[in-house]
Amino acid sequence: MSRAEEGLEFPNFDGKDRVLDVHARNYKKALRRYDMLCLFYHAPLPASKGLQKQFQMTELVLELTAQVLEDKDIGFGMVDAQKDAEVAWKLGLEEVGSLYVFKDDRVIEFDGELSADTLVEFLLDVLEDPVELISNAMELRAFERMEEDIRLIGFFKGEDSPEMMEMIRHGGDLARPEEGPRVT
Repeated sequence: MSRAEEGLEFPNFDGKDRVLDVHARNYKKALRRYDMLCLFYHAPLPASKGLQKQFQMTELVLELTAQVLEDKDIGFGMVDAQKDAEVAWKLGLEEVGSLYVFKDDRVIEFDGELSADTLVEFLLDVLEDPVELISNAMELRAFERMEEDIRLIGFFKGEDSPEMMEMIRHGGDLARPEEGPRVT
């Protein structure tokens, strides 16, 4: 198999525990430790074997996603709606069964399919800088060939101009309006 084909394969879970049990004593440390923190807000562990298996599969999706993104400084955790209700309230977690992504001063509620490949793609998109500087003709040609629908172009006197700093500071809001303070 060629190296390119190897890159298309998703790894098998290696058994290493990367998903934290987030509670009152460790949630602040977890928020500070990672550039981005993904928290799954879940109902208490169910008594039924079938629902327990579903819960374990969700945890496995998070473990596999954490394994794939291990070098990206993204933390993963689970918050129990009953045992850790105070933590959930402090963090603004409202919908049981949802994944919340904390990045900078933003909270993004992920409402997509909870599968490792979808989650990896979503988190890599969130990691990307929403503002891209075009500084040469080759980058300009690449930008012009992009197939994305939404583009915002700004022309500035220099990279350190107040207008440029304002654009960079608010670029995330402009480039990704769905990632405002709270997305539902």
